[in-house]
Amino acid sequence: MLSDDSFEAYNAICYMAGELRKELFNGYAHITEYGGGKGVNEALALITALNYDQELNSEALNTIYEYDTEEEFNQYCDNINFAYFEYLYKSNVDFKKYMLDEELADFISKVCDEYKEYMDGNQKPIINEINTYFESTADGIDNYIKYYFMISTAHDIYPNDYNTSEAKKLYLENVSSKLFKSFKL
Repeated sequence: MLSDDSFEAYNAICYMAGELRKELFNGYAHITEYGGGKGVNEALALITALNYDQELNSEALNTIYEYDTEEEFNQYCDNINFAYFEYLYKSNVDFKKYMLDEELADFISKVCDEYKEYMDGNQKPIINEINTYFESTADGIDNYIKYYFMISTAHDIYPNDYNTSEAKKLYLENVSSKLFKSFKL
């Protein structure tokens, strides 16, 4: 994905997106507020967004999204509720396979596991995780992907206490829109 060779980077991104799509959506049709499908565009955008702070090959990304608008790209990227998706699609993603930031990948994987435990009746781990995370963000948001992911997860557990609209706006402004503008030639 980081290769200077745009053809090589393009193939790597597409391959990883295909694997993520299979692993995350587990063969199910993926339905969002924007419509439904096989999750192909969503997986491509998620690979891109999850690695937004890396030096991904912009020529390869421009080729992948050559015909997409910023609005379409944002819609594809707006699929960050991994904990719920893993539960819904009965999947178990090792995010280290798809992200260069291993610390964030481990965090997302751990929270997804805790969410599934919550859905099976063990509430304590995820509730502790949510409380600890939001106590740490009292001084500011350090990562917009992590923040939107955690707000989405917390919203599923406490729908009246966590509103996803502001977190979504921050994520789209600071990650996906910014990323789209960086590679769109």
